[in-house]
Amino acid sequence: MTAATRHITLLESSLQETYDWLDRLALELDDEDRHFGLQTLRTILHVLRDYLTVEQSAHLTAQFPTFIRGLYFEQWAPDAPYPARGLEEFLARVDAGQKGYEARCSAEDAARAVFAVLEESLAGSAEKIKVTLPKPIRALWY
Repeated sequence: MTAATRHITLLESSLQETYDWLDRLALELDDEDRHFGLQTLRTILHVLRDYLTVEQSAHLTAQFPTFIRGLYFEQWAPDAPYPARGLEEFLARVDAGQKGYEARCSAEDAARAVFAVLEESLAGSAEKIKVTLPKPIRALWY
């Protein structure tokens, strides 16, 4: 097996894991449109990462498929965490990221769906991350 073959295998594996995440998300959202699922995943991950420290982001994403890790860090400016201002603002930021898809899924349902996929995919290792979120946002994770 050549080095080029190994790299292709890594990419194919990441792509398959990404599709697995999107398929689980489709079940949570009751919507099979993978593009919608990908947009929902991107939106929730971007809003979530702004509530986390750099260290928390590194811990959380270490277990993500390579493609989803790239999605998480897309256009990221690693500053201090976004000042937590409550559930309403969190959901408003989700709504803003869901531009064009608002009618398909509420911000709260989108967050609950993505958090359910994270919970399943990370096998409980995201507990350290969850407990740092404000209680109303954390409640969406359960």
